[in-house]
Amino acid sequence: MSSTLDACFKSAETAANVSLQAGSFQIQYINIYFSFQKDLESRTKELELEESTISEQRERLEAQRAIEFYDELGSELASSISICPSRSLVVFFL
Repeated sequence: MSSTLDACFKSAETAANVSLQAGSFQIQYINIYFSFQKDLESRTKELELEESTISEQRERLEAQRAIEFYDELGSELASSISICPSRSLVVFFL
C-alpha cells in the first residue's frame, strides 16, 4: 500500500511541477507581451514625432519656395513696369 501511495504522491508531485512550469511559461509570455506592447507604443510615439517634424519641414519648404517664386515674379514685374514722368502713366511691357 505504501508503494501505491508513493506512486500517487510522485504522480501528483510531477503534475504540480508541470503545472508550475506551465504557469511560469504563461507569466513569461505575459511579461514578453507587455514588453512588446510598451516597445510598440514608444515606437509609435517616435514615428508620430518624426512624421510631425517631416510635415513641418515640408510646409516650411513649400512656403519658402512660394516666397522665392513671388519675389522673383515681383522683381520681374517691377523691371517690366515703366513710369512715364511726363504723363504719370504706368505702362506694362509683358
